[in-house]
Amino acid sequence: MKRLILYTTLALAQLSFWHHDALALKYSSVASGSFSSAATWLGGSIPPVNFNAGDTIIIDNGHNVILDQDITLTHTLAQLDVRGILRSSGSEYINFNGSGILSVSGTLDIDSIAFVNVTNANITGQCTIKKVRCLIFSASGSGTFTVTERLHVYGSISNTGGNTISLAPNTEIYMLGGEIIPTGTGIFTLPNSYDVIYTNSAHVKPTGIEATGTGLRHVTVSLLSDTSELKLGAGLELNNGTLNLVKGILALNNHDLRFGSNGDLSAAGAGKIKTTSASDIEVNVTNSLSGQLTFSANGNTVGDFIVNCGGPVKLGTALKVTGKVDLQNGKLDVQGNKLSLITGATINGADANKYIITGTGGTLSADIGSGTSFTYHVGTAAQYAPCVITSNNNTVYNGLNVGVNPGVKVFGTSGNDMAATQPMVNATWFVTHSNPVVDIDMELMWHASMEVNSFDRGNAFISHLMGNYWDKDADKAATLNANGLYALKRAGIKSLSPFAIFDKNTVDVANPAAKEEPAIYPNPAGETLYIRWDSTGTGIIVNSTGQVVKHLFLQKGENIIDIGALQPGVYYLGLSNESTNRGHRFVRQ
Repeated sequence: MKRLILYTTLALAQLSFWHHDALALKYSSVASGSFSSAATWLGGSIPPVNFNAGDTIIIDNGHNVILDQDITLTHTLAQLDVRGILRSSGSEYINFNGSGILSVSGTLDIDSIAFVNVTNANITGQCTIKKVRCLIFSASGSGTFTVTERLHVYGSISNTGGNTISLAPNTEIYMLGGEIIPTGTGIFTLPNSYDVIYTNSAHVKPTGIEATGTGLRHVTVSLLSDTSELKLGAGLELNNGTLNLVKGILALNNHDLRFGSNGDLSAAGAGKIKTTSASDIEVNVTNSLSGQLTFSANGNTVGDFIVNCGGPVKLGTALKVTGKVDLQNGKLDVQGNKLSLITGATINGADANKYIITGTGGTLSADIGSGTSFTYHVGTAAQYAPCVITSNNNTVYNGLNVGVNPGVKVFGTSGNDMAATQPMVNATWFVTHSNPVVDIDMELMWHASMEVNSFDRGNAFISHLMGNYWDKDADKAATLNANGLYALKRAGIKSLSPFAIFDKNTVDVANPAAKEEPAIYPNPAGETLYIRWDSTGTGIIVNSTGQVVKHLFLQKGENIIDIGALQPGVYYLGLSNESTNRGHRFVRQ
């Protein structure tokens, strides 16, 4: 009985094999002609639109078959064997929608082809395809596989043998989360001009050889979301094309980004750049970039930032530099953003033609060591107007910010522009720091063309906005520096706000010496602080981190202030009335 069951099982297995083999059909060409013509095929049997498992279609030697219909090889081991010539008549395609087999020893010249899982294409002849889409495609052999219009890579494309996969000039490569793998002895060649578009799918793997060819022209990053990332696998250099950041984040991934002579950055799109101090950015273009460099909030630090162009390079967000800002030619326009020089970073090459433009709200931030000076190479869009800050009394100022804008408003940032009618330098320097109490010296510089309304540089001074008025300092003559700029200095500045340069004839400038100074005592103080002032007004007490810890309302005469809740330390007392601001320092014991 057991022997009968065994024989029956073997017989059924053999029958199943014969049945499967019987379903696998072979279609061979016997003449040149149309793919859909019975005269082209052996026995007049036209190949189906959808191939079954194991089906084979052979374009035999010497035959030129015109593909006039779309065909799909859906099942495992379905095979297309081109020994002669197979050409499409128009937009016909071949779809390998499974683990099919492609063998080309002759010529395959068609509009488009799709590979889902073709892992061992044997190409010893010549393939010329306009459009190729591949999830997995691996080729071997000694032939050539040329894409002439578009290559879409969802998974991987590789050449493991001695064949050559190449792209024709002006081809577009669409990277949809896949990679191009040059393996074995195969060759992957890029043309003298081509574009790469990274789009749609999540890009787990960094960019590959598609982004390193000398013929690289336009690069587009258009990902699924604003937070999707594309990581560079090597430095990206655009010498003859445009970087289009449409959507998502281009992560430099410790590599450099360089714009060459004819490179550009598109002004359209909402994409951002993510970088660290391990990456440099170089703008080395003949004219200027059309767009602005915009960085992600958690990736806005670079090592070196090199500017060498015919126009300004614009920042669309804040940027930190740990190495140097190298101004070889042209200007860096931060617009309304902050450019921060991290401790030890420098600005090289700055002069009247090469400097940092700070727009409204824009600043250059730097660290100033104890007893040292730092030159802020800032200016307006039209003129270079640097500022030198010197620290006094062994104080370190990390992140002290300076920006300069044209015009001098009555209230610093609002009111009429006094530069329209008053003698002065047509600029306002905005100096800020996290600690409102400072001890610094300041030198401001300007070009003669910035002087307006018969400004007298022989009797001029740096004015400091104190609340609602610009103060008066001693008149002095400006000096002419070696850089061709005029300069004035002011020592012992104790608080920060806008600064401007007036002369002795500028009106509506108050003299703080004529105002009665408030008396603050005792200092150091215990739990009570006394303020005597011949005025009513308001005040604030600020701790050493810049936090307001108490608001005050002051009456004329003596005011008793309870400071028992304050922790021991140094505090800043700011007092204001309708005509003046005062700043004092006191110690809570």
